[in-house]
This record gives sequence, C-alpha cells and structure tokens, in this order.
Amino acid sequence: MDRKFIIIYLLLILGVFSSRLYGQVPKKLYYENKVISAVALFNEHNFTEASTLLKEVIHEDSSNDAAYYYEGLIAIYNNNIDRAESMFKKAYQIDPKNYWYKLYLANIYDRQHKSKEAISLLEALIKEKPKQTELYERLILLYYDNDNLDKSLACLNKLDTLSGTSERSVMLRYYIYMAQQQVDKALNILNNYEDKDNSTSILSLLGDYAKSQSQDSLALKYYKAALSLEKDNPKLIDNYASIAMWSDYKAFIKLLKDNINNSFIDKQVYLKYIERIYGDPNNSIYNSEKESIDSLIADIAEKHPYDTSYNIAVSRFYYRNQEFDKIKALFKKASYDNPDSLKFSINYTNILAMLKEYKEAAQEAEKAFKEHFPTTYSLLLQANAYHFELKDYDSIIRNCEYILKHMGDDKALKVFTLSTLGDSYHFKGENRKAYKAYNQVLKLDPNNTIVLNNYAYYLALENRRLKKALKMSKKAVDLDSSNATLLDTYAWILHLLGRNDEAKSFLKQALIYDSNSSRTLLEHYAEILKALGEDDLAQYYIEQAKNKKD
Repeated sequence: MDRKFIIIYLLLILGVFSSRLYGQVPKKLYYENKVISAVALFNEHNFTEASTLLKEVIHEDSSNDAAYYYEGLIAIYNNNIDRAESMFKKAYQIDPKNYWYKLYLANIYDRQHKSKEAISLLEALIKEKPKQTELYERLILLYYDNDNLDKSLACLNKLDTLSGTSERSVMLRYYIYMAQQQVDKALNILNNYEDKDNSTSILSLLGDYAKSQSQDSLALKYYKAALSLEKDNPKLIDNYASIAMWSDYKAFIKLLKDNINNSFIDKQVYLKYIERIYGDPNNSIYNSEKESIDSLIADIAEKHPYDTSYNIAVSRFYYRNQEFDKIKALFKKASYDNPDSLKFSINYTNILAMLKEYKEAAQEAEKAFKEHFPTTYSLLLQANAYHFELKDYDSIIRNCEYILKHMGDDKALKVFTLSTLGDSYHFKGENRKAYKAYNQVLKLDPNNTIVLNNYAYYLALENRRLKKALKMSKKAVDLDSSNATLLDTYAWILHLLGRNDEAKSFLKQALIYDSNSSRTLLEHYAEILKALGEDDLAQYYIEQAKNKKD
C-alpha cells in the first residue's frame, strides 16, 4: 500500500472514530490511538514495534479491523503468508464491505494457489466496483491460469469496453487465443495492432512465434524491427543472436559489434556468442566474415583491455588463428598498464609459458616480484617452474635460497622450497646437497611422499644406501598405496636388492593404477621379468616401452 493511501486511510479512521467515540468508554479510544501510532511506525518501516502495538490491540480489542489489516501487511513484509491470510480474513469478517480487505485477501489467496477463493472475491469486487479496471486483469489471469479460457476472454472483452484496446490487452488476447488453439486469430490480433502502433512487445511475440515454427528469416525480421525500437533490450538481443549466429553471419557479427559496450547484456551471454566464432568446428563463420570478425575481435580487445574474461575469449580466437603475437600483446598491455595488479602479472606470465616463451615468462615473474610484490613468493616459485623447463637450475637455486632467507615462518612454503632446492641440486648432479635439502624437508614434514619417493629413487639410481632408500620408499607406499610412481620406486629398489618376486608384485600393481604406463615403468617391469627368466614377456614390455614418447 502506498503512503498516500495510508494517510487517507488514517484520516478516515480519525474521522469515523471521532463520530463513534461519543458515549463510548475511553478504553476504546486508547486502542484506536495505539493503531494510529502503529500506522506511523509502519510508514517508517519499523515493523517490529508496529507489530507489538497491533498485537496488544488485537489481544484487548478483537473487533478492531484496522489492527488486523496492518498486522496482515506486516506479515506480507515478513513473507509470512499464512499469517497474512489469517489477519486479512479477520479484518474482512469484521468489515466485509471494505474494498482493500477483500483485495488483499484475494491477492493472498492467489499467492497460496487458492484460485477458487481468489476468483470469488474478485468477482464480488467487480460487482461492487464495475469500473475498477485493475480488477479485471487480475481476474483474467486467474481464469487463464485455471484453464477457464471462455471466462478469461469474456472478462477481457469487458476490460476493452471500459478502457479500450491496449498493448497489454492485445497480448492477453493473443495468449488466450493460442491456448484455445486459434492460431490464426491470435496472429491476426498481433498483426492488426502492430499495423496501427509500433510495439516492441508485440514484435517480440511475433518473432517468438516465427522462431518456434523455424521461420528464421521472419523471426529475424520481427526481432530486428523490435530492436530498432529498443536497441538495449537484452532478451531481444539474445533472441536475435540465437538465430542469426546460425543463419545470418553478417547480421550476427554486426549485432556483436554494436553491443560491445552494452551494459544491459550479461557478460557471460556475450562471451557465449564470441565462443560461437572461435568454437566453430568448420570455421564457417570466420571464412564467411573474416574482415568483420577481425575488426570485432580487435574492438573487444580495445574496449575491454583489463577484463580477464574478455581477454581469454579474444586470445582463444587468436590462438585458433595462430596469431600468438597478438595474444602476448593483449596480456602484456593489461599487465604493464596495471603494474600493481598481481592477477594481471600472473596472467601475463602464464600466457608466455603457454606460448613456451619460458625465459621471458621467468623474467616477467621475477620482475613483478622485485618491483611490485616483494613478499609474494609464489611469483618466484612460478619463475622456478619456467626455469625447470629451461633446465636453468642455478636460477632456481638462487630463487630458493632467497625465499628461505627472507620468507619468515611459513612451514608449507619452506617445505616446498626445500623440496624444489633438493630437486634442482639433483639435476645439477650435486646429490650431496640435494640429500641435505631433503633431510631438512623430512624433519619438517616426515610424511612428505614426494620427497620420500624422490630421495629413495635418487639413492637407488646411485645404487647406494639401498636399505635406507627401501625404508623411505616403503613409508611413501604405505601412505599412498595406489600411486603408480611410488610403487614403481619401491619395486625398483626391491629389484636392486635381489627381491624380484616381491618387485614383480608391486610393479604389477603400478601397471594397474597407471593405465597409461610411463616408459620408465615399462622398462623397469621388463628388467624385473628378465631377472626372473621370463624373457618372452620381458621382450613384450620392452617393445611397449619403445612406443612411448616420454
């Protein structure tokens, strides 16, 4: 209820009550004044205090219809529909002639899907106020929802007689005719109205029907006409694009170009259309509209240079066309224009890595760390990953030593950094330093399966301290018995100790857990089979290993 009505209603209460109060007990006036106070609180949206006053009135003066009515309104605000029904019923029973009590009760019945009760009240209201046009539309919809189409149409005819044909009434008539399967009448009513008055809604309905009948050209015609009236309507744009992207590439690309900056369109919807271009398996859209699409993609990159979602979409298009320099430039601009954004820095280095430009990727990650994020050690770890690709172990060692010196008290970071340091020393051939780093890890994290496995395997490669290697490897397997890499290491150490039957058993498990078995695993299994005298089977696995690329 709007403020104007509340004020009017309040004045009515005051006027009526003042005429009733003469000769009545003061207590009655006391409760009526409480209702007036509650109404003031209600208007200020102070529903809790208003409700407290109203409940006091209801408890002491059960005949106060206004108290029930406002308590019902508060129940609606609190989404307590059952209480709202109860309160409006009470108000209606006390004053069955009150228009608003009946109207709100009808609305509540409608929300509760008590259509019969809602229809009955609305029919009664229309009899009392036959020129109240908003009642007719409510009743039309209730009749329609309950498949009483003839009554719905008759009610609509009365409405048109009262207020004349409108866009809304034409649409209602269309839906009723369609529900009655009178398709020609339904379309005629739309077309006749459209001939007289341009209407986005009517054109959209005509487009929807044409689309449902697979009349794509006709649907596009109607949607285009509707868009000329309301160019930012997201539903129209979506309907138009959903057809044009399959049947009219030129129109589709133009639509995307015209709506690059349309804030009314959901970004994910727009990205879906871009995906249609780079995800086209036959590249038919691009082959048909190459120049327009190139221009569109360039415009998107220019208009949304700092939006990661758009940048990714654009880069996928460039990647498909092998325009790698454009991808690099796109993410470089975002990173360099926003040097204080960690996200953009990481995105740029990731793109460089995707392009296999590992040296530059490592340099950019280290530059971002030194110049802008001196405590974000993940950038140095990211750089280390790129140095590994380049086999630049000295740079990794340098970064790890820097982290260990400056990192503070972060156990997880220390464990990971020491593990990386150990791996780097191993690949440099400095195993003594590698094992020192691994020992430090295992003091901090005795159950680190990666380090337990690597330490054991590297000892096995040197064929030294095999009992220690076996103990560490067994611990790793006990911690993760379904890991093929851990099982392979354990089996190989068993083989080196001459326990080939046991080794074969664990290698067979590894083969089961690793469906795409690595070359090393297959070679190890073949070696163990040879040691057991199973030469034919060993030769089979040797051939299998030769076919592996790793």
